Amino acid sequence: GCLPADGSGTDQGARALVADVIARAGQVPGVIQVELFVSVENTRAARLYEAAGFERVAVLPRALLTDGRYVDDLLLIRRVP
Repeated sequence: GCLPADGSGTDQGARALVADVIARAGQVPGVIQVELFVSVENTRAARLYEAAGFERVAVLPRALLTDGRYVDDLLLIRRVP
């Protein structure tokens, strides 16, 4: 992801990157939405994506095995103009 769960990185840079991805996707013929996955534990990134217009559409249980424990993933989508 573009925004680490540990709090490092900048929101401004991440917002710019997400906006650029959305803009570029909108220029590709036939692309109607951008999809991404984010760990449920990475709440900071999830909030950033939601602020950019992404919607939570599903939870994937036990999607990741991290440090010997399973973590769910969120599937988020954003329609492109």
